[in-house]
Amino acid sequence: MSQNAYTRIALRLRDLSPGDREWLLAHLAPQDCRRVSDALREHREQHAQPAPIESPSKPASEGAQDTPVARLAAAPAARVKALLGEQPDWAIALLLSADSWPWAEAFLDDLVPERIRALRALASELAPRVKPRFRQAVVHTIASRIQPPAPALPATRAFDAALERALDDLPWRA
Repeated sequence: MSQNAYTRIALRLRDLSPGDREWLLAHLAPQDCRRVSDALREHREQHAQPAPIESPSKPASEGAQDTPVARLAAAPAARVKALLGEQPDWAIALLLSADSWPWAEAFLDDLVPERIRALRALASELAPRVKPRFRQAVVHTIASRIQPPAPALPATRAFDAALERALDDLPWRA
């Protein structure tokens, strides 16, 4: 087969479901599987488009969505509960009083009433004594512990990895 044929096969395999792809690869000769994989990699290198250059003037709202505080606001209540389980009560009280967090009600629902009352009393006691800058620092410190989501693998790299796994799992490789 010509290299172009292997490229066409590889591109068509990319559009199949993982099960169908693995079945087809299992029925190809080992050298054909390797050629399909190599052809796909070569095709991608030849047709790679340069990454778009980001404009330095991003809208403020676009960049603000990836700040630690924005991630904290968007975090699920279960994740926040695990994160706050490591914090002292005074930090939790400051955090809860700093904003009306979307997860706050769900977080508080999981606590016993005595603990909720204690956190609210502590927040009331600390509110006049704590400077806004310190409160922001506490919020930012806690929020920074929520890691940004891992970037998803581009479909091409995921496909290449699946193809390599399928090649490694084929019976003649054992």
